[in-house]
Amino acid sequence: MTQSAGMTRRLTHRGVSLLASCLLLASLAVPALADSPAQTPSLAFTVSAGDHPFIVRARGLVAAEVEMDLIVPSGLGSPIIETLAEQGTVVKKDDVVVGLSIFDVEKEVRKAQIELARKKAELSRREREDGIKIAEYEDKLRQKQHNLDASRAALALLEAGPDPLEAKRLELKVRAIEIELGDLERKDGTQQALARKGFASSLEADEARGALLRKRLELQKERNLLARERMGARSEDIEKQRLSAASLERQVELARRDLKEQAGILALEREKIALEIQAKEAKVAEKNHAKSQSLLKAPIDGTVIHRQNFFGREPYQVGSQVWEGASIAQVVRMERPRATVKVSERAIDRVKEDMTAILMLPAEPGRKYTGKVLQVSGVPKPRERGDPAGAKDFEVTLVFEGKASHLKPNLPVIADIETGRLTAVFRVPKETVDEHEKTRDLKVRKLTASGVEVVAVKAADEDHNWFYLQSGVAAGDRLLYEW
Repeated sequence: MTQSAGMTRRLTHRGVSLLASCLLLASLAVPALADSPAQTPSLAFTVSAGDHPFIVRARGLVAAEVEMDLIVPSGLGSPIIETLAEQGTVVKKDDVVVGLSIFDVEKEVRKAQIELARKKAELSRREREDGIKIAEYEDKLRQKQHNLDASRAALALLEAGPDPLEAKRLELKVRAIEIELGDLERKDGTQQALARKGFASSLEADEARGALLRKRLELQKERNLLARERMGARSEDIEKQRLSAASLERQVELARRDLKEQAGILALEREKIALEIQAKEAKVAEKNHAKSQSLLKAPIDGTVIHRQNFFGREPYQVGSQVWEGASIAQVVRMERPRATVKVSERAIDRVKEDMTAILMLPAEPGRKYTGKVLQVSGVPKPRERGDPAGAKDFEVTLVFEGKASHLKPNLPVIADIETGRLTAVFRVPKETVDEHEKTRDLKVRKLTASGVEVVAVKAADEDHNWFYLQSGVAAGDRLLYEW
């Protein structure tokens, strides 16, 4: 039936065009008949000046008074829609509209819990290992401190001078060694004599001689110590001990610094693991919270409208995979619906808020609604996505007045916005006027006594159907349709 209607319209248009051509040829072939009213072509009309409302026509879609999106919350990964209220369902606030699968998030929760347990075990192990390392550094520091204390004590003794008690002890020790040395000398003489006569072996004689030599060395050593003790420490010995103490002080300071630095480094590493544990705990809490958000509820009383999927080809449905941040559906309130239309940049300056409009829907042929301009956007948008430098449109929001709550969002709508009135102009159909493609000069064909005359005209303005001429024609002129 639609194809038949389309064919009928095309045949009618061709018939009208053919008839116009025939009448034009007849008027040109017989100019003498133009003076006779009976011979005037039927596709001509008489113009007259008058006042006319100026209409800006715009097209767009019906929109809801209030639109609340149901968005996939973060933390659910890429869930599957398990339940979805049918489009057009009337719901109350907090009714469940969408149910999302939580299999993926439960798997992530288990994985996060395993990682959390692993990190806690790692922290416990590091604490034990770090305790051992710190103990080793502390032991090194204590050892160096002990050496430093001993060196300082020795330096103090050297700086204090000879010690009478130590000198007396060394004297007694020298006397005792001298007595032992006398016994060894006698023993050595005896062994050597026996060895010469053959009553003792040379090995025994050598052992006696060796013991004698060792004792003499010991005696010499102790006599030297006694002499040094009686003389007191030499200045070079005191300086050497002082340098040794200073070196040990630096070693102690370095050991203390190493202990502090290592303790700080190990503490930072443990703190890093502790922060990772906090992050894992937060992730587990986030996933558990996301599980509780898998049921998307209506934020207001209204009607469920399904949103189109990511590719914009068809609405979401049960079984569709979604991503966090995706708007699956809307709950809309249609008590006072809106119309969002696009107005060309050539006409946008005429449109103001609170202007009246007539709203028409192709879905309801012949029915008209009254409306009012609610908001005019100041941001232009390219008419074609791939042509940012091309023609641009502005978005205008209108509100339906009267009973229109039965309308649904996204229905096509046509808005005729009355932006003002033009006075003393000639309103002629656009089919009557020839507009030059580049210069945009306008011309009409006027019937005169001598035939058809092409006349240049100027327009005060134009809309989607009409030119409003202000010069070039006069009241009573007859113009021809169709160029």
